Amino acid sequence: MRLKASPARLLHFSFISVVLGLLSCGPTSKTPASSPTARSASALEQYLPLRHDTISQFEMVTDGGEPGMFVLEISRPRDNLAELRIAGHVQRLELTPTRIVHATGGTLLEEPLTVGHHFRGAFGEVTITDLHHSIDVPAGHFEQCLVTVEESTTAPRRATSVYCPEVGLVALTVESFGAEAGLVENKLMQHAPRYR
Repeated sequence: MRLKASPARLLHFSFISVVLGLLSCGPTSKTPASSPTARSASALEQYLPLRHDTISQFEMVTDGGEPGMFVLEISRPRDNLAELRIAGHVQRLELTPTRIVHATGGTLLEEPLTVGHHFRGAFGEVTITDLHHSIDVPAGHFEQCLVTVEESTTAPRRATSVYCPEVGLVALTVESFGAEAGLVENKLMQHAPRYR
């Protein structure tokens, strides 16, 4: 007998694929970012610092009220590469002075950091919509945050990401439309270096 997945469960899997797409892949090396050769942070890295050995825990709530969580683990094998682990999947981002790029295609964030700037993301068109956003999440109150909205019309969905200075991703809302309609809201619960 085959069990039918609930809409919330399908949305959860869809969400994980979006997160993995938003935070995606590239080559690896063994030189940690904290090494003496690491470059100084760009303006992009002020909003998305991607610090080596950092863990962020998010609460996740679907529009059906089903609670959950996910953990984002960050490592920096070298100064221009970030490796992200979510639900056992390792993804990679390539960092340049003006762009943070998915090696599998698309851009996570790029300069100029101005409202209205558009660029191609992992699954759709990304627009920077705010540079002075304030938000309250379980991890606290954050100000002067940057907001991006990524939209796709082929598989109708929208991802709204909030990046706050010196922390990174603080909130992510994923909306799906049409037959697979649903909503998943994610808010930062804690963000800290990994304990050794």
